[in-house]
Parts: sequence; C-alpha cells; structure tokens
Amino acid sequence: MQNRTTQEKKISANIPFDIQLEIIKRVLPIKSLIPFRSVSKQWKFIIDSSEFITDYSFKQAHLLVRYEANYDFKYLSIVDSDDDDDSFSQHKFFDVVSPVVNSGSILDSCHELVCLYRKRLVVLWNPSIKKSVSIPLPQKLTALGFGVCPKTTTRGFGVCPKTNDPKIVMISRSYKIEPITWKAEVFTLSSGSWRSISMNMNLSASTKFKSQQVVIDGVIHWATYAESYSHCDRIITFDLISEEFGEVHLLDSLARRNLSVNKLNKSLVVLNLDEVELTCDAWMMKKNGFEKLFTIDLKEFDGFVSSGIAGFRKNGQPIREHMCEDDGSVEKITLIAYDPSTKLICDLGIYIEFESALFMITSYTESLLLLNNHSDDIIQG
Repeated sequence: MQNRTTQEKKISANIPFDIQLEIIKRVLPIKSLIPFRSVSKQWKFIIDSSEFITDYSFKQAHLLVRYEANYDFKYLSIVDSDDDDDSFSQHKFFDVVSPVVNSGSILDSCHELVCLYRKRLVVLWNPSIKKSVSIPLPQKLTALGFGVCPKTTTRGFGVCPKTNDPKIVMISRSYKIEPITWKAEVFTLSSGSWRSISMNMNLSASTKFKSQQVVIDGVIHWATYAESYSHCDRIITFDLISEEFGEVHLLDSLARRNLSVNKLNKSLVVLNLDEVELTCDAWMMKKNGFEKLFTIDLKEFDGFVSSGIAGFRKNGQPIREHMCEDDGSVEKITLIAYDPSTKLICDLGIYIEFESALFMITSYTESLLLLNNHSDDIIQG
C-alpha cells in the first residue's frame, strides 16, 4: 500500500487531480479501476459516488453466454469490439456465480445490467463487478386473482434514461376474475417498492407475451400473439420514462408471422422465421418503417439446432447455434457468427453436449451500477 500511495503522490504532483479523474473515467476498464478504491479514502469516496458511477464512460462491449455443463449452468463473457480479429480469444469464464444468478433465465440486458428471472423472483446482475440484487414479485395481485406464472404474467426490465434508475414492470392477467382484465405494477430500484400503474391500452383476453424482450431508446418491446394462434400479431411497448404502453405498427408482410424481437446495437430488429421454406428474415426498424437487412437460408446449414438467431455481434453478424461432432462421434453444439454477405462462418469456440440446455445470449457493457449494493442483496418491496 505504501508503494501505491507513493506512486499516487508522484502522479498527483505532475497532473491536476481533475484531469486524473477524467482520465480514469475514460480509459480504465473495471478490472483496473476497482483497485483504485483501495488507494485512499478520497479515491474510494469519489469512485463510489453516484456522479462518478453515472459518468464512467469506458464502455467495453461484451457478449454474455449462458449454457449448461455437467448439470450446472456456466457463464462466459466474450469481448466484442469493432477491431476484433474474429478469433474470440478474449474469453472470460465466471468461475463463481451466486446461486440466485445461476438458477435464473436471462431476460435481457440494459444500461450494463443483466436481468434474470425465476418464477417469483427477478435478479439484476452486474457481471463486471459480480454484484446482484434480487427482487421478489409482489403477492398482492395473486391474492386478487392475478397470476404470477408464465401463462398469465409478463416481466419487463429496463433502466430509465432520464433518471438512470433500473425499473421492472410486471403485467398480469386475471385468471379468477370475469371478465378477464389486465393489471400492471412497476418496481424502481431507488424506491425499493412496487406500485400500480395504469394499463393505458387494451389487451385481449387471449393475448400472450413472448418471454424475450429488448430495450431500445428507453422503451421495452415484446412480441405478442393470440393464445389460439402461435404467430405474432402485435409488438407491445412500455416507455420507461412516461410509464405508458404503446405499439409498434408492423408491415402487412410481417403481420401474423412467426416473429421475435432482437437488438442490433441500438436498433430494434424483428426476425421472421419461415418454418416451411426454412428461411429467416431480419428487419430493422428505421424512422420511416422497417428495412430488410438480410435473409438466411437455413437449408445451407447442415447442422443447425434452432431455426432462429440467438443474438448479434456488435459488427452486425448474427449468432446461431450449430451442431458438430467432437472426435467424429459425440454430438456437440457450438455458437457461430455468420456473415450474410460473404456467407463466411466464425466459430466462437464454445462447445456443449447436445443433450444439454441450449445457449442463452445477451450483450452488456462494463459499468459500476450496483457498486454500493451488498452482494446478493434481496429487496423486499
């Protein structure tokens, strides 16, 4: 500690403190920044401050991959940069993940936080600093006849761009009350409590939400479908600032198709899977509507496992699951990045046995959110 303090004094004598602060905010990754909290009380006070946490701007992008190995879930972080040579050599395994994180399914990521969920619990996790908070779902609506199971409940997660406050929204459909009605509640991390909000749009009794969501410009997007018809009929939205529900109007050619939502950098992408022709179209939402990005002919892949796209790299390449053989006999699943223009494939170098659970992928950037929370906090709203 004495050597580090001496070094700090030498630096301080030559560089004004405010300039040191700006340098640290912009060029230090999390791994190098955290030790500065042990240098002095002054540095710890500054780094732990809400202003520094908000202003920290070294935003290294990562792909977060979750998969099953030996009956246990594993998490792998892959650096995803513009100058990546496609070798994907910068892999980082999370050797120790808290049980509450390990048992959840990935919902989405937003503003550097990853959201996972279980039946009655939502977990916000910052992989960069290995801290998480758990939020039990409210029980009030259950007592009133509203469900908390996947068939009757939808969870949404995002960070309000105006306040930088993480929010969880729970949309519940009644199952004991006639006529069927919908209720919504919102949890904010700053308040630590749930509150009811108005459902300002009509949802039919047969509406079902797909579990996947994406956040674009402070708005959560879900694909929905009618219970009697499995194909998507609407994309429902929730504004994290105004806390109002809305809808994205689809092209006629996309209406009532097998759609799912995804995200490419900061844009909404709608994926249209044709299970008859074995093709997958990707459409990006622009200011004036949707623009077709590419079509993947799934028949060109000898060993595809799932028909859709699991995610996107920062450079726009879609990521898919692919089946291969290990030593010519054992079937394994790997992740590949595919370039639709050149049709070149890049193997991400991750392999799991075919019988295991499939990959789940999201993206996140390094941040200090949750730095001042105790690890594995449980917030009783």
